[in-house]
Amino acid sequence: MGKYFEPMRDLRGDDSPQPKPRVFKTYARLLRYVRPHWKRLAFALALTIALSFTAVLPQQLFGVVVDSFREGGTPYSPFSE
Repeated sequence: MGKYFEPMRDLRGDDSPQPKPRVFKTYARLLRYVRPHWKRLAFALALTIALSFTAVLPQQLFGVVVDSFREGGTPYSPFSE
């Protein structure tokens, strides 16, 4: 095909299959270090999820207000009946 489009080869210079990365073993080794701090990790994960929901909340509320003004009505209020 040309010298720029040859298949890539590893450092050994042959096309032998590459060893598969040991991703699960790496995560298992990482979890051994995290295990003593699992409560802090769970708390941080819960806060991250909560903050991601609260980041969307102001835009949703503002959208309800804008939509109610566009329709010519008064802003939505859960207390008005």
